[in-house]
This record gives sequence, structure tokens and C-alpha cells, in this order.
Amino acid sequence: MASGDFQDLYSKAIYGSRRDTSDSFDVARAKEAINEAYLYVSSSGDPWDWLEKEAQFNVTVGQDVYTYDAIETALSTTIEEIHTLTMDSGDGG
Repeated sequence: MASGDFQDLYSKAIYGSRRDTSDSFDVARAKEAINEAYLYVSSSGDPWDWLEKEAQFNVTVGQDVYTYDAIETALSTTIEEIHTLTMDSGDGG
């Protein structure tokens, strides 16, 4: 399984395809291949663990609508989609 940062991944792609790591054209093609694979996998709709983020978000009594922007700000992250929310404490009422 591939692992590491972006440079590790495109370097492995270059070595695996027996290209030249000092050739800027080969490096650019390897970077494109890694980006294409990443975009393909992350947009497949599969529930990959590395695409999920667990965090806590405090709600205000009487407020029932929260925008993505407000939640992103509270969690310090970017949100593409929310599948489930779980009440960790309180009476749920």
C-alpha cells in the first residue's frame, strides 16, 4: 500500500514506471498521475477512513439551523458533506 506525503508518492510512481527522477517532464507526469488517482479515489463515494473526520461541535439552545461555514469554522476544517451527527451528551430533546 502506498503511503507517505505527496513527494513520496510521486517519487514511487517515477521509480515504479522506470522514469528519470531528475527529468522535470517525468516528475510532472508522475505528479499528475498521483493527483488523478487521489481525485478518482476520493470522489468514488466509498466511505474511506481517511476521508472522515470526527470532531465535536457545540450547539446553542434554540438554534436549529447551522450553515456549513459555521460548522467548518467551529471545527477548523473544510466540509464537503455531512452524513451523520450524533448527540454525545444531553437528553436529546
